[in-house]
Amino acid sequence: MSKIQTNTIQHTANGAAVFTLPQTDGSSGQYLKTDGSGALSFGTVSVPAGGKILQVVQDFKGDEWSQNTSSNTAYYDITGLSASITPTTSGNKILIFMSIVLGANQATQRMGVRTVVSVGGGSDTVIGESTNGGTPQEVSVGNLEMHRVYHNIPVNYQFLYTTSSTSAHVFKPQVAMEASGTGTMRVNRAEHNTGDSAFNSASTITLMEVAQ
Repeated sequence: MSKIQTNTIQHTANGAAVFTLPQTDGSSGQYLKTDGSGALSFGTVSVPAGGKILQVVQDFKGDEWSQNTSSNTAYYDITGLSASITPTTSGNKILIFMSIVLGANQATQRMGVRTVVSVGGGSDTVIGESTNGGTPQEVSVGNLEMHRVYHNIPVNYQFLYTTSSTSAHVFKPQVAMEASGTGTMRVNRAEHNTGDSAFNSASTITLMEVAQ
């Protein structure tokens, strides 16, 4: 069997490029590539990183929070519960997990939770809101009804958010409560918890960047 031995190859056309062959064989599955100047080498196909978790951040709130309200259209930030994440690539997804424990100072009191995001220091934008209408609107989780002031209700919420920039994204929950008079919302404890009469709780927000 005959063989051709050469270190360069060239098309027969006038002025055609001269390609220099690599001196060693590549690995199984590799391909032959050029550097644009005639030097050939073996390369490896890059597998897209879609679906991989690139980073995870979490904020933990172990202390209690309370807020008086007299309007069921007023939403309030929960002091000390927010998380910031800076996407590595625009268009990646942010998987949001929230776990919040709510209480109220009145029985049969209804509460609502929504999630907002601020991008690059901009204003808050509600995400994942209901489109059913009614008052108040823009609720991610609504009508959490307290039956006893010794109760607190855990709220677990997930949402997949699509980024549009690589600026810092700050996510946080906001809460509202139905109130004909003055009501009090609480986080991480029930209303009647004097003398350790009920168990206290903790709340978290966790963000995961998912590559696309």
